Amino acid sequence: MSGLKNRRAVAVALLVIIIGLTYLPALHNYLSTNGDNALYLSLAEALATGHGYTDIFSPDQRPHQKTLPGFPMTLAGLRILFGPSLIVIKVFHLACLALGMLGAYKLIRLLDPDGGWTAHAAWILALASPWTQRLAGMVLTETLFLAAFFWAMLWLERTWSGIGPRKVAGYMLLVVCYGLRSAGLAPVAGAGLFLLIKKRFRDAVVLAVVFLFLFVLWQSRNALAPAYRGGEILPGQALSTVDPFAPDKGKVTPRALAGRVWRNTVGYVLDFSCLVTGEESLRRELVLGNDARIPMRILAIGMLVCVLVGFGVRAIQGFRYTDLVFAMTWVMLLLWPWCIFRFLVPLLPLIYFYLFYGLRFMIRHLRLPRAAPAAFAVLIAVMGVGVSAAAGLDTLRRLALPDASLGFYENEPAFRDYFLAARWLEAHTNPDAVVLCRKPVLLYRFAHRRAAQFPFENAEEVLSQIEHFGATHVIVDTTRKEAAEYLTPTIQAHPERFEQVHASDDGCTQVWRVRPASG
Repeated sequence: MSGLKNRRAVAVALLVIIIGLTYLPALHNYLSTNGDNALYLSLAEALATGHGYTDIFSPDQRPHQKTLPGFPMTLAGLRILFGPSLIVIKVFHLACLALGMLGAYKLIRLLDPDGGWTAHAAWILALASPWTQRLAGMVLTETLFLAAFFWAMLWLERTWSGIGPRKVAGYMLLVVCYGLRSAGLAPVAGAGLFLLIKKRFRDAVVLAVVFLFLFVLWQSRNALAPAYRGGEILPGQALSTVDPFAPDKGKVTPRALAGRVWRNTVGYVLDFSCLVTGEESLRRELVLGNDARIPMRILAIGMLVCVLVGFGVRAIQGFRYTDLVFAMTWVMLLLWPWCIFRFLVPLLPLIYFYLFYGLRFMIRHLRLPRAAPAAFAVLIAVMGVGVSAAAGLDTLRRLALPDASLGFYENEPAFRDYFLAARWLEAHTNPDAVVLCRKPVLLYRFAHRRAAQFPFENAEEVLSQIEHFGATHVIVDTTRKEAAEYLTPTIQAHPERFEQVHASDDGCTQVWRVRPASG
């Protein structure tokens, strides 16, 4: 038996090493296109250079109140110790990922009553997932959240008979300090539901009071933030609004909420199905296409996965705290206004674990050979390593391009042209230039020019914003639709105020110089 355990440990170690090698390209000095990444780095730079907790990218340099300071302060410390390079931050990022996946491994081993290949295969496939790899390429709180999420569940699962308000309050304090997004509330919701089921009503009331107090503090960062034209609304408003980016479109009705849940369900089923079938482009086409229809085989695979996961949850004997957290997380994901693949990453180890356990449950009840579940799990894990290695090789190929910092965007021409326009601004404008654009923090990161968001309003409001900030240039880009909807009509309505000075090869991304108002 010890020999079998040793061989199993060696096999797992080799697979982890192989998968780990595919994460090395994530250490490249590259910034993801998510605007939050640039915001965290901007705040860290402001703190590290003595400017305080301010929006140094903004023309008015206002004090920042939207994002909680825990993560930017951590990055500021790294910035002071090791300089402005992203490499050290990426090392910290991957360390958080490793810590989170270690917590996931310990959790599913704790859940697995047999302690066999089911937990190993589920963990390896989650680690090998291209989604997890993409998460490792982002400079976000995502991997820090991953670590907090799994270690909190492991901690509470091990002591779940003694779950009390003080333990959950400790986790909530971590949420308040670092703002680990709404899904971080799932362990708290699971704990509250557990206390109610166990009829520990006094503890449940104390937990609710502590939660509400800390939750109000957590949400107040948005309420205190100065409103800017173009878009910031509170998470509560996002949940009650048909379109969070256009609050004026109306409030959510029961019918609209049902539609939101259905769209998110279909989106996540497609995400998982396309991951299994390797047709990731299909998901984008289905979501963005007006008349797109879901192929039956894709939908069938997704529904089969859901059924097997349900069997897996049912097959595990006993009442588990983690099962409640798993359910609460799904509820939050389905109620959120949109679905994003990275929201699923914290659930991947549990999804695969329940999936494999569901397979084992069905195979045993169908009286198939007892070795079949383990063989199937090993096969899936090997396939996962192959997928991971392919994704890693693709990343290495991008690194070999002449301009690697922009080569990463070769499959995203809109962002490639946007960053090329930012470089043009850095080379051809004065350091005191001010740019009105769609993603001001990203522009500051690449062009080192102050920037502001244009309002999602009519031409007169856009011109008013230009005068307010003293903008010298505007960027019309295709990263999102807003520039074409608001900046382009403004330029067409007032051609005397704008002069085109740069354009991408296809002409879709343009830089316009703002002329002074006559008179």
